[in-house]
Amino acid sequence: MQEFNQQALEPAFQNQSKGCYTVFLARIMEDSPHTDLIRTIEELRRHPLVGSRCGLSNPQFEELRSWPVTGFEATRIYYLVDHDILRIIRILHGKRDVQGILQRESTV
Repeated sequence: MQEFNQQALEPAFQNQSKGCYTVFLARIMEDSPHTDLIRTIEELRRHPLVGSRCGLSNPQFEELRSWPVTGFEATRIYYLVDHDILRIIRILHGKRDVQGILQRESTV
């Protein structure tokens, strides 16, 4: 199994207000190599179609899926599956304007 790469998550945390999710990431990355976020991402890598489709009108995200972070169920990972690649778009708390944020998002 490939080792977890923190840099792969960095695009998901860009443009977050007040860096709250950067702090969230830093805190859980300090805990141990087996944090809830890492386990959740590893589980998604093994079963990428488990997440429910988001149903956004943004055509770039027609196939966007989401799945809750274990232990942080109000926080969801929004991702795309492209063959054998799991592309994390955002990690957002449910109290954010998730639909609005994702509608304005663009893929790079």
